[in-house]
Amino acid sequence: MSILTQSGRAAIAASIKEQVIHLAWGSGDGNSGSSHQVENSFTPDGEITLDHHTIKDVKVFTGQITYQPSIDYTVDSGTGIIQRTENSSIPTGGTVTIEYTQDTPPELITSTTLLKEVGRRVVDEVLFCVGDENGELVTPTGRFKPSNVPTNNLFLTFTFDFTDAANQVIRELGVMVGTKLKENLPPGQRYFEPKDIEDPGILLLKGIGDAIFRDGDIITGADCIIDGENGKVTLEAGKIYLRGAVRKVEAKEFVIPLNTTVRIGVFFALSTITELEDENLRDPAVGTRNYQEAGAARLKVSTIWGYQAESVTVNSANGEFYPIYNIENGVLVEHSPPPQANIVTTALARYDKEANGSYVVNGLEVMFLQREERGEKGFVINEGKAHVDGYEIELPHSIRVSFDEDPDIKAVKSESHTFQPSQGVMELKVNDFPVSEIKRIDITVQKTITMTHGSYSGVVDPIPDSAVLEIIQIKQGDVIYENSTDYKLNAGNVDWSLPGKEPAPGSSYQITYRFRTHVSPEDVNEQGCKVRGAVDNSLVLIDYTWKMPRFDLITLDAKGVVRRIKGIAHPWKPSMPKAPAGQLLLCYIHQTWKNGEKVKIVNNAIHAVPMNELEAMKSGIRDLYALVAEERLRSDANSRNPTAKKGVFVDPFFDDDMRDQGIVQFAAIVNKELILPIDVEIIDVEKGKKPYLLPYELEPVLEQLLQTKSEKINPYQAFDPVPAKVTMNKNIDHWPEVKTNWKSPVTGQFNTRETTELLSSSTYEAEFMREAVQDFEIEGFSPNEKLKEGKVKVPANIPAGTKLVQFYGDKGSYGEATYTGKKTITIEERRRVFSSKRVDPLAQTFTLDESRHIGGIELWFTNSGKKRVVVQIRETTVGVPSQIVIAENSIEPTKINTNGTATRITWSPVFCYGGQEYAIVLLTDDGENAVKVAELGKYDAVNSRWVTSQPYQVGVLLSSSNASTWTPHQNLDLTFRLLAAKFTEFFHVIDLGKVTANNTSDLIVLTNVEKVGFDTNVEFILIDEEGKENFLSDNLPLALRERISGELTVKVALKGSGKKSPVLYPGLQLVLGNVSASGDYVTRSITAGSNTKITITYDATSPGTADVKAYVQKGVEKWQLVDLTAGKPIGENWVERTHVLSNFNGNETRIKLVLSGTVVYRPRVKNLRVIIT
Repeated sequence: MSILTQSGRAAIAASIKEQVIHLAWGSGDGNSGSSHQVENSFTPDGEITLDHHTIKDVKVFTGQITYQPSIDYTVDSGTGIIQRTENSSIPTGGTVTIEYTQDTPPELITSTTLLKEVGRRVVDEVLFCVGDENGELVTPTGRFKPSNVPTNNLFLTFTFDFTDAANQVIRELGVMVGTKLKENLPPGQRYFEPKDIEDPGILLLKGIGDAIFRDGDIITGADCIIDGENGKVTLEAGKIYLRGAVRKVEAKEFVIPLNTTVRIGVFFALSTITELEDENLRDPAVGTRNYQEAGAARLKVSTIWGYQAESVTVNSANGEFYPIYNIENGVLVEHSPPPQANIVTTALARYDKEANGSYVVNGLEVMFLQREERGEKGFVINEGKAHVDGYEIELPHSIRVSFDEDPDIKAVKSESHTFQPSQGVMELKVNDFPVSEIKRIDITVQKTITMTHGSYSGVVDPIPDSAVLEIIQIKQGDVIYENSTDYKLNAGNVDWSLPGKEPAPGSSYQITYRFRTHVSPEDVNEQGCKVRGAVDNSLVLIDYTWKMPRFDLITLDAKGVVRRIKGIAHPWKPSMPKAPAGQLLLCYIHQTWKNGEKVKIVNNAIHAVPMNELEAMKSGIRDLYALVAEERLRSDANSRNPTAKKGVFVDPFFDDDMRDQGIVQFAAIVNKELILPIDVEIIDVEKGKKPYLLPYELEPVLEQLLQTKSEKINPYQAFDPVPAKVTMNKNIDHWPEVKTNWKSPVTGQFNTRETTELLSSSTYEAEFMREAVQDFEIEGFSPNEKLKEGKVKVPANIPAGTKLVQFYGDKGSYGEATYTGKKTITIEERRRVFSSKRVDPLAQTFTLDESRHIGGIELWFTNSGKKRVVVQIRETTVGVPSQIVIAENSIEPTKINTNGTATRITWSPVFCYGGQEYAIVLLTDDGENAVKVAELGKYDAVNSRWVTSQPYQVGVLLSSSNASTWTPHQNLDLTFRLLAAKFTEFFHVIDLGKVTANNTSDLIVLTNVEKVGFDTNVEFILIDEEGKENFLSDNLPLALRERISGELTVKVALKGSGKKSPVLYPGLQLVLGNVSASGDYVTRSITAGSNTKITITYDATSPGTADVKAYVQKGVEKWQLVDLTAGKPIGENWVERTHVLSNFNGNETRIKLVLSGTVVYRPRVKNLRVIIT
């Protein structure tokens, strides 16, 4: 169904405003409003038919007895029939007196003039206006205020004189536009009678219906109130537009499930009422041949509130369902009309999205509320406004959302502890917590029992307990037997086969031994439990599971639905998830799952910055520059004052500027910290040509199957060659080179932060593409034309970015592809295939109701021609195809069906968003290729029907000779069936290949992953030769606890749903990092002097065996170690360390810091200050 959007209504209002507007009035039907009194008798069928209709204010009585409506009789005001009820107190066939008023008949939609026009006035003032409860424009439907921009509301002011239409009764009004007056009327005349009118113009009437409203639009009332605790929903009575009319719906209450998505709406049911259900449908004409014969049946419309949920099957007997409200996990999503799929609003939304992305305008802060009894965590999202993918979402009040507390569990087996009790009980604290469940505790127990010796010498006596570790003592009376002399422990038994002493057969003896056994934990808490009964200082082994920390994020989509996106948990370094496409990030949640520890929320949504704040920031930056300049001058003055300081040096480690550029040094500066450097090896894991998705099959998602004629694809006979299809085996390189002396840019790739800071730097480290040689293939060149395939070399010193690679054949053929080499490659860049050459296309626009992966199309050809046909899916701009191609494939003439069956063309599925307009584009350089189309008003012989309405109302057929200027064909539509991917598996693991690691300490997977929905995810798995798995997220570093070497198997796990899959684009690269055991940093030269004191201060964190040493240069390549003098904790494991060297002699010096560490223990340094006095 086509819809008239807000902007479309505003355009109509603007068009009306520019025309001549009159308010006409007339006397209408003179009988309207007249009162009547009649006396009549009921027929044997209990009816009285009045002489007038429509009627109102009916009163039925006999003498002093007044009968009650609905109890004694009913009134059909439209037909003027009074019907006696079955149990009426009116006597059968009785005579009654009826008083009634003749009502104004309903206005007809076909009306073009007033019934009896008396005159009309020219409008005095026309204003655009918007609703405002405090507005100065007062109307019967509410208050409004004037608007300076076009809106869909017009406020018209007319001023009539008392002398206008004197002595006339006015019963009708009408707004007329486009009135044409007769010539030679007096200038300035404002009131006109019918004799002054040559053309009355167009009469605007109410009830435009579908041109203004859409099915499901709320006209009045119909508010929805939900109780988030028990799921009770209260729906008020109201009026809703359905099926071309405004329908009443009564109030209703019901209970809905709270753990799923629920759609609340109205069931619209049509039923036929015949004479069997309603006797009044029989002919009441007494004395005629047709008396009591069945009349025409009636169509009854029923509307009732109801709901649909994912876990609830709706009975189709309830009629067609029209959704109005959405409930997500018990939270009412604010009702607002969905984004309108028209050219203007779609283009504006796309421009806003492309220019600004998704952002918060104001509010929408997220706060943690509490842990709920149902095992959920509650959050509050404050009121505010945001733009998501170009569409405005507003929460007029804060909302409460809850998410399951579902930590990722990791199992720990045989964690060792030493039993060191206090009063026989040990408080065992595990290494990793919080504990989810303690599976088993294995301890060493010492036990003394009495055993009976066997019936003969040298027998083996079994010990009743298994897993015996050792025998402490065997004693019989005062005799103590010696281990390994008299007996030995053999397979958990006492073996008396040795030649030493032995108890008499059948006699008893005491044995003390130790064995391993399982015990139950006591007083289990999140950090461990209590253990008793073990041997002091013995080994305790515990198996347990614990809750790994994780970063989640809360997002908002273009429909106002709040979702939680789960990250990838990790024992010590969980990965930050990324917001999927179509989701606006509101905040990160740091989930540690520890009792008593408050959930950490980082509200880091992107906010729109008003111009006044930008101006204030600009002023603040100017002030900051002035302050920096002042401080530099002050420092310079201090350093020049010999009575105070000889030299001052500071380095905040913003970048590598303050280092001595002439001395080789290896420590890296990343995120304002000095750290150990990392050397890297980049490995291309796979060189696939197509994206990876979940396994799928294609199903129809959109179709227009009517066909009345043939349309040539190349109607303008433009024969420029269609560009050939060029495939490069690897057209992506995620790792650019940086021309620098330092290892900071490389090491920085392995260190990420939650926040981004804007810093000033005096140097610019340019990125360049890495040198490479890439294979390519070409499809579409002429036979025997050179350049069928070959190699493309990427030379040195090519700036990073996306480059166009062009291929020319010696017979005029042409092809092109892109090669991208840069650090940040967006999903949009991976999706697009930009075509710089314009050729002759035929196009059909379309819009999907919901977002889907489009993987192919079926077309009906009437002629195959001699050359291939290229089929593309393109983005559109203002309703016409753009040059941005997101999917493409071609078909040779030999594979085209012209026998009336469909020809299928497929490609790797590409994700198309619902509500966004795209175009199917057909290209060929052959003049004979033709496809079937449907033309309005023509006969479809295949489907045996006339095309009486627009075949496909969401799109239009277009043709062009240059792909720039397009001709729309409003009465034509392409015959097609669009195919979408239906995914047959929701979880799928793909083996990408193997790589060899050599002493690797850090890992990064560089790739492009398109997560098209909240329920899609990609996780990379690296398995070493011992089977140990390391889990990585795309483009996020992982620091290992131990180095790995040998062969690594690289796998990827895809997770999605039936209609959505993550997309892993080809060109995955694995970066293997090797952190150095040490790294050094050398300052620039600092002024010193004789007998001076050097104070070196910096902030450092040095866990475990990590260390930082400070040196002072005493001569060329001579360095003196400066001992640590003092250390002061400053919070978060940082320590302010100070090194002091006295009696230094030298005109100048330098300071060197040497960092040392391991894979696990890595030192960090910041805020270096050196003062020489």
